[in-house]
Amino acid sequence: MQIGLSSIIADGFGSTRFAIEGSSVTVSFPPYGTLIETLTNQQYPIAEGGLSLEIGGTYYATQTATVDRLADGAGGDFLDWDNVRDVAYYSNGTYITNASGSTYVDINGTNYVNGSYVTNYYHSGEGSFYSSSDYSYFIYGELITSSGSGSSSISTPAGSFTYETWDGINYYADGGSGYYLEYNNLASASYGDYIGNDGTSGSNSTEVPSYSNNYFSYETWTSQDYYYDGSGSYYTAKVDLVSASYGDFITNDGTYDYYWDGSGGYYY
Repeated sequence: MQIGLSSIIADGFGSTRFAIEGSSVTVSFPPYGTLIETLTNQQYPIAEGGLSLEIGGTYYATQTATVDRLADGAGGDFLDWDNVRDVAYYSNGTYITNASGSTYVDINGTNYVNGSYVTNYYHSGEGSFYSSSDYSYFIYGELITSSGSGSSSISTPAGSFTYETWDGINYYADGGSGYYLEYNNLASASYGDYIGNDGTSGSNSTEVPSYSNNYFSYETWTSQDYYYDGSGSYYTAKVDLVSASYGDFITNDGTYDYYWDGSGGYYY
């Protein structure tokens, strides 16, 4: 004989009667509000009134509470957040979330990836948070980027001078947050390499005596030669230099005779 369900009748008092072909079965549920269990140290949801903190645009609950699970009178249950107790902040060091991403190094004004990081966030025990980050950089010698050929030059009164050229530059990870570089086919000028001549004569003078407004030249030259100094700059050498010697007469001011001291100064 086949038995079928003909009707379900609720009596409104936590019981439901099933009528099955001339017979019935009554199933009883706990009345609404009956305590099922008490849960301790539960996350206190923000939507239910718990406090929150914000990390990277996302909000996280900061509190725990004791809450009762109650019957809903129809076979289900709910958490009674309206009557929570023992509300407290998460203890110091309790994990919240993490964020990860790439690390970068600036090379000639451009940022290049040179590793990764993971930042973990933890409750402080007082409603705020703190973080701790772990970094993993490219291993020493790993290529970050390369650039093409180039040169370095300096400007002097005798003209521009290129003191080094290269076919390319490779930039490598140093095992930490920085980098080092290597030139391909680097060619550099040497100390003393001739740059050029400025073709301009000149002289140096000294006021003799002081405050007299009378100036006398103690050296003259027809031009200056420029030479590379080996470190990205230059030095000069005067051409046809004529310098006063120690004891050379300069002038008489009506009271004293003045003589050169051999270094651009004078005595009397």
